[in-house]
Amino acid sequence: MLTFDEVQDRRSITVDGVDYVVLTAVSEPGRRDLIVYSVDDGQVAGVAFMAQPDVYWVTLPLDERVVYTGNDVAEAIRWLTLEDRM
Repeated sequence: MLTFDEVQDRRSITVDGVDYVVLTAVSEPGRRDLIVYSVDDGQVAGVAFMAQPDVYWVTLPLDERVVYTGNDVAEAIRWLTLEDRM
């Protein structure tokens, strides 16, 4: 299991046969933001914000609705793609 905490600069992950790259956008004391980028379609799939240590809120791009709360990157991507299909 890859967690958002483990991503330092960037990490690649394949979820359900689709390739993603997770990039650290902001990393400073008390704040950590990450971008989930879909390699297959060239789009930002979501944004993860550290809500508290070990807990991230994940949203769709340009949308403030939280679709996943936790620290598991693969599970967050599954929730992002589920929301995207609805």
